[in-house]
Amino acid sequence: MAKAFPGTQKDMSHSLALLRKGLVVLCFRKQQHEAQAAWQSEALDSILCEDVATAGPAALYMHVGYVNFRTWDMSVLQLEEVSSENEDGLRELSAGLPGAPLKSAQTVPQLLSTHIDFHAAYTVSFWEVVADAAKLLSTDRMLGRIVEVKKHDQAEDVEIWKGSACEAADQEKAARYPAK
Repeated sequence: MAKAFPGTQKDMSHSLALLRKGLVVLCFRKQQHEAQAAWQSEALDSILCEDVATAGPAALYMHVGYVNFRTWDMSVLQLEEVSSENEDGLRELSAGLPGAPLKSAQTVPQLLSTHIDFHAAYTVSFWEVVADAAKLLSTDRMLGRIVEVKKHDQAEDVEIWKGSACEAADQEKAARYPAK
């Protein structure tokens, strides 16, 4: 987590406070082919990585609920994008369509295993729930399923997964050339 929050200890404390209050949303975003090619050639000499990223959503949003700060196990709820980012940097996410059954909370491995294409590369970005009492949602948006989020201004996007072929190649390379 420190890699995503390179700022001061105060910045990290603010981010942890948001996490404790249940105001954090993670966005796992599939990387485009151009970005993939850059790290593929650099890390693995363009030999072992294949561009096989095809399935899975381009972005997967999850609201972080309970967090065990000792083990970093957490429960999450999948959210769907309702609107793209507006001029204020806000985006609306939903836990489901009206009339549809609500989704249940899952662990991160459960959600990722069913919604991520592990052949593709992913970054994770950090968003925070907007809890602004001065600005209220309109009555047609005031449903328990809709939440407004904005990108966390002190957190950087982090490459979290390079794709299965590249990850395997990295492990093989590390086994051949162990760090001393």
